[in-house]
Amino acid sequence: MSIFGKQLRIGLLYLGGFAILGILLYQIAPFWTVQLLGVLWFAVFVWRLMSLRCPNCGKVPTSGPLTYNPFKPTCLNCGISWFARVPAA
Repeated sequence: MSIFGKQLRIGLLYLGGFAILGILLYQIAPFWTVQLLGVLWFAVFVWRLMSLRCPNCGKVPTSGPLTYNPFKPTCLNCGISWFARVPAA
């Protein structure tokens, strides 16, 4: 699976999970717990996205030597496209 595919899957799980848990908790819990859950859920989402590694070189694909560009569609270290399919090991 490509790096973009992994990011898309994590993003969809984040939005869907937060919506379901938010709706369920909103009916049985105080509002501050729903807000706390949202902050914690977002922190886990950001941590998970930052822990993605390039399947080719094993480094963080959005940061290279002296650069950081999360919008570039290639790994800044080895140049592999985010959309390239890498066979599973």
